[in-house]
Amino acid sequence: MKARNLIAAALFAALGSLQTARAEGAPTWTFTYNTSTKTATLTKVTAAEGEEIPAELSLPSSVNGYTVTAVGNNSFQGLAITSLTIPNTVTTIGYGAFANCTALESVVFPDSLKTIEGPGNSAYKGAFNGCTALKSVKFGSGLVTIGSGNSSARTDNPDYYAYTGAFGNCSSLETVEFGANVVTIGCHAFSECIALKTLTLPDSLQVVGVNAFYHNTALASVTFGTGLVTVDACAFYNCPELQTVRFAESETPILTIYAHAFAGAVKLTTLNFSESLKAISYGAFANCTALESVVFPDSLKTIEGPGSSAYKGAFNGCTALKSVKFGSGLVTIGSGNSSARTDNPDYYAYTGAFGNCSALETVEFNEGLVTIGHHAFSECIKLKALELPNAIQTIGVNAFYHNVSLSRVEFGSDLRSVGRYAFANCTALASISFAATTYYSLVIDSYAFMNCTLLTTLTLSDAITTMNTGAFSGCSLLRRITVPSVISKVANDVFKNLDRLNEVTFAGLPPENIENAGLRAGIKIRYSSEYAEEWADAIETCGFTNATAYDPSEAATVIGGDSRYELSHEQSDRSIASITINADTAIDAFILTDGKVYDSVLRIVNTADGAVTLTLPAGYTYETFEGADPLTIPANSRNLLTITRTEENVFLVSREKLKVIQ
Repeated sequence: MKARNLIAAALFAALGSLQTARAEGAPTWTFTYNTSTKTATLTKVTAAEGEEIPAELSLPSSVNGYTVTAVGNNSFQGLAITSLTIPNTVTTIGYGAFANCTALESVVFPDSLKTIEGPGNSAYKGAFNGCTALKSVKFGSGLVTIGSGNSSARTDNPDYYAYTGAFGNCSSLETVEFGANVVTIGCHAFSECIALKTLTLPDSLQVVGVNAFYHNTALASVTFGTGLVTVDACAFYNCPELQTVRFAESETPILTIYAHAFAGAVKLTTLNFSESLKAISYGAFANCTALESVVFPDSLKTIEGPGSSAYKGAFNGCTALKSVKFGSGLVTIGSGNSSARTDNPDYYAYTGAFGNCSALETVEFNEGLVTIGHHAFSECIKLKALELPNAIQTIGVNAFYHNVSLSRVEFGSDLRSVGRYAFANCTALASISFAATTYYSLVIDSYAFMNCTLLTTLTLSDAITTMNTGAFSGCSLLRRITVPSVISKVANDVFKNLDRLNEVTFAGLPPENIENAGLRAGIKIRYSSEYAEEWADAIETCGFTNATAYDPSEAATVIGGDSRYELSHEQSDRSIASITINADTAIDAFILTDGKVYDSVLRIVNTADGAVTLTLPAGYTYETFEGADPLTIPANSRNLLTITRTEENVFLVSREKLKVIQ
């Protein structure tokens, strides 16, 4: 029993004891003591009997021979003090220490202070949380961490923990002067500081935590230092006055900007990224509706799409964004949720990395880009043309879905996959070009080009081995298709409901499932005589009634010719013709059905370096919006011209509908 008592006494002496101390005219200070380190921690402040706690306090630096090194959790909470001097011995201020001291106007922080704690968990508050009269804060040189503690953040409800921060809800706080050695601004540290206007952060700062400056409604500018490594989730979310964000250079790309970090900054116009930037996570700048242009540094490797169907991509909903230029290091745009519902392709389309950037007109891709991820540029309704670099291998689900102004796409040589609905509902898309390649593994997935209603002539490259269900369904003006020799699989219904398709040329063997591909029995089929025996069986099985062979020596003319055709039509048909010109020329004649009124679309490709004229056939009367012939076709352009027959020999040439698709 005696030994047990001795052990208990030793433990008590090492861990400390609870004692009170009081100087004359001061409150009662309650401390715990650590006999091993000869240090004391303040745990409670109470008024002496018959007295009130003074409004202005100075914490003692020592008590009973012990050095005061810490202000304990909740020790001053709710007291009506106006100012406090902390001695240059204190290294830590615990969570809730001064929470809800609503009269506190100023605090002098000593250089000895290293840590000001945030909430211990979601049930508690940070050290100075709710000090609604606090106007300015100046930290000492020793401070390393502000607001450590609970890191929870719900991106579906960022308010959930925001109130808990070290200086959270300090609604009068206007200025913060950070010390030169601060490394971490912790979770929720300055959330709901609605009077804070500018931030200049030191080079020492590495981490801005979850919700750190959430809903700072007056914050207009932020300047980061060279050491920044992390801007965490929702750090500056819902800062509606934020206009300028500047990132300093660093020696290596170290910075990641996480989910929703700057989302909802509706006045953000300027983003000065530096070569320190490595990755941008989903939703980071979502709904920054004033942002007009972004130039990304070469250091950036990844821009994320949605993390799941509940979230949005990095720049989703930036409705004023007109131009984007990517740096040389970018590998992936828009990784994330790959879900797509075949019954409703709109369901996830809004979630992409640049989805719903409704003013986006130009995108300058870098040569090293490998992946354009799911939904990346969906609903970019003003994007007009795409020249994709050779390095791109994957174009994800819904990547350019419903880009209704997109008229031309040129694919690079390394392309391996065009995802489901990737270009579906691109109703202005008239030209698709697949580059020559040494890779023979390109898959065009289901419904990839569904409802591209201006697509007229399609030449598929030798890279394409598979076309999946409905890949070109609904391309109502598609009249000619050339299928390459290497294609092995044409899934069911690839060509279904292409009512105006009248000619398909196959360069190789009959593809798998050709009988179920959706081709009409009366359509014109051309196939190489080299595979005549195999095609004979396919023709019989599929019931093709208009199939002819061509000599392989004529393949270059058959497959790669100029595609010059006379205008033709059937009753109630909106038909198509194509012509390539490189000098002033004329259309010789129309093939017409007497007495029928129709409109027809003429696709004109001018390959010359200068403008040329196109003369329409003589013997007819033309009414135009710009007068009579000739028509001027701009240099190096593709144009659409609508010609409507209004009477037997009178045609209306709609120059209003003549547009350069480049």
